[in-house]
Amino acid sequence: MNVRTFAVALALVGAPLPVLAQSPAAPVPAQQRAHAMHAGQGQRGFRDPVARLLARRDQLGLTSDQASRLQAIGQRYEARNRPVLDRMRTLRPSTAQRQPGQPRTQPTDAQKQQRKAAREQARPLMQQLRESRKAERKEIEAVLTDAQKQQLKSWRKEQRAQGREGRRQGQQQGA
Repeated sequence: MNVRTFAVALALVGAPLPVLAQSPAAPVPAQQRAHAMHAGQGQRGFRDPVARLLARRDQLGLTSDQASRLQAIGQRYEARNRPVLDRMRTLRPSTAQRQPGQPRTQPTDAQKQQRKAAREQARPLMQQLRESRKAERKEIEAVLTDAQKQQLKSWRKEQRAQGREGRRQGQQQGA
């Protein structure tokens, strides 16, 4: 895993921390997460495939049985992944808050070493999350009909294309 991938993964894991600090202690039900402003971004700290599907429940034509089965899958994997994500949060190096208008400073050698050690410790956790996500996707697909799977595949393809286009535009603006 390269440094950029790891940095993005840590940012995704730590991004919801301020929101979670203000949230009630009880987990938010998957159905409520599905109706969040950015469906799929929620309590879990990374894209929640169940919430994304439930947000498109009508478009996919999910039955109430399918929706409840998907919610159960989401809750099970959320509980399974929570300790791993919590451990990753503890590995995330703290960064001092920079005041607006202050120039950015380069990390010290000690900070670089600390980040490197955190990346090494996080590698097996990231692998565990990848394997968990893969198993979750298989369970989710087992609930869907062939037509629903095809629709989902089409949406994923569109999202990838949009993501590539967005990255291209960002690279052109930064050049």
